Amino acid sequence: AIEMHEHALRIAQETSDLLSEGITCGNLGNNYHVQGNVDRALEMHQKNLHIAETLDNRQSAGVAKGNIALCYRTMGEQYSIQGLSEQAVCNLTEAINWYDQQLQIRSELMDKAGVEAATKNIVYCRDQIGQLTRGEEVQKLADLGHHSKNEGQYTNAIALYEQALVILEEVGSLTGGGRMC
Repeated sequence: AIEMHEHALRIAQETSDLLSEGITCGNLGNNYHVQGNVDRALEMHQKNLHIAETLDNRQSAGVAKGNIALCYRTMGEQYSIQGLSEQAVCNLTEAINWYDQQLQIRSELMDKAGVEAATKNIVYCRDQIGQLTRGEEVQKLADLGHHSKNEGQYTNAIALYEQALVILEEVGSLTGGGRMC
């Protein structure tokens, strides 16, 4: 697949087709990432972002920023396998910064699913480095509860929802309680 995308990239560059070049850089980045070549994936996603910004394509810029964040997240996870090192924290913090930028774009575009995905990715990264806010902790517990419920693990789901409710009661906010079930 990489050879095919590299061929498509050459054609796009030869014909000065910036849109196709950006899309192809993103596709190459995704392929490199899947193959474990995160540095090369990051390079391709950064090229995609540059092209998206040149074309003033907010949708593509949001996708590229999310992919850049995913590269940093992957690098952070690779470092954290040996324990939460300074490099892991640095990479995961960088991922959070990129996800925040993606979240801003998704919000501007009123992309509800994109906002939810970016928010969950931010929560995941903050959880990895031990920096969850109480609200994010509630969201994480509710998400785990939803997953358990969907898997038919109702006892576990109830326990997770109850933990979330305890936190909501502690902070004096039960406005999110109805959305957990």
